[in-house]
Amino acid sequence: MLTNGTTLMHVIHYKLFNGTEDKNRRRITIIKLQNYPPLLKCYNLPMSHVSNELVPELYVTNFKKSLAFYTKILNFHIDYQRKEEGFAFLSLGKTQIMIDEIGQSRTWHTAKFEYPLGRGINFQIKVDNIESLYQKLQQHTIPIFLKLDEKWYRKNNKEVGSKQFLLQDPDGYLLRFSQDLGERELL
Repeated sequence: MLTNGTTLMHVIHYKLFNGTEDKNRRRITIIKLQNYPPLLKCYNLPMSHVSNELVPELYVTNFKKSLAFYTKILNFHIDYQRKEEGFAFLSLGKTQIMIDEIGQSRTWHTAKFEYPLGRGINFQIKVDNIESLYQKLQQHTIPIFLKLDEKWYRKNNKEVGSKQFLLQDPDGYLLRFSQDLGERELL
């Protein structure tokens, strides 16, 4: 409750839908709200009303299995999907991906699809509580490619740190989950 019976919901409603605000400011407000799924659902807004500039589309061999892995194990949200095409647009915080079952709709073949898919690339996904996610994966006996560790990388004249681990999704895509540890002077 703010003042005079005004709730946060009233403020958000005003900011999103008041015609006096410019479209860019409304877009920014929606983007900032992407981390608050219950608020967006209250207004029937999709989780990621605005997509990022780069959203990887991962071809998968089994849509249902991949969708369950990303949503039930990794806690991604379904922004929208086309079940008949084996397609879903997913988000976790500010991270967005698409999954698309091979052969269900348009599939661009550049080479033969063989496990592991996505060779030569890993996708870094930032999270706020890496330890709880790591524990959840261990409880579900998900194989870990690189165990949880702390790593510092040189960035010009400083170092930036992250806690991170890697795993492979059901099709072998390498996912690197990381939590920011901040900056420090070069040692």
